[in-house]
Amino acid sequence: MNHHTHAPHDSALKPRPAGRGEGQGLGIEDVTAYAGVSERLVRHCEARGLIPGAGEGDACRRRYTHEDVHVLRFARRAHVLGFGMKEVARMLFLWQNMRRMSPEMKGIVLSQRKELESRNEELQAMAHLLERLANAFAVVHQPACPILEELLALRAGNAVSEKP
Repeated sequence: MNHHTHAPHDSALKPRPAGRGEGQGLGIEDVTAYAGVSERLVRHCEARGLIPGAGEGDACRRRYTHEDVHVLRFARRAHVLGFGMKEVARMLFLWQNMRRMSPEMKGIVLSQRKELESRNEELQAMAHLLERLANAFAVVHQPACPILEELLALRAGNAVSEKP
């Protein structure tokens, strides 16, 4: 995903002039720039039905709307917060149906918060384990290792005789 953090203000969105046979709207380059997303996310949103997709053979002629830019920005922000595409689709549906938005949206958001807190605890435990491992290697006298002892003996000229 592109990591554009500053997209132009909505009033700055100006569709490209359409070529012969094309409708008004934004091309893929424009929509990715204005929404701050990658073409891959655009295609993924199209595949999920979050924005209208191009028909067979029309991929390079697809024109996007300002509403598509809003949906893509929402999808990008939700993705950054760790939501999967299933949750993004559900939240977009709720957003478009405002009278049903509040309780279910709150549940989705709080569920994601709980998931992130759980992952954070797991990451903290892993960080502590890695710190303990790193500290174990800071000890001057390391535990005996037959391979290292053999290499040190060879280096010192005291080669240990090979056993058949």
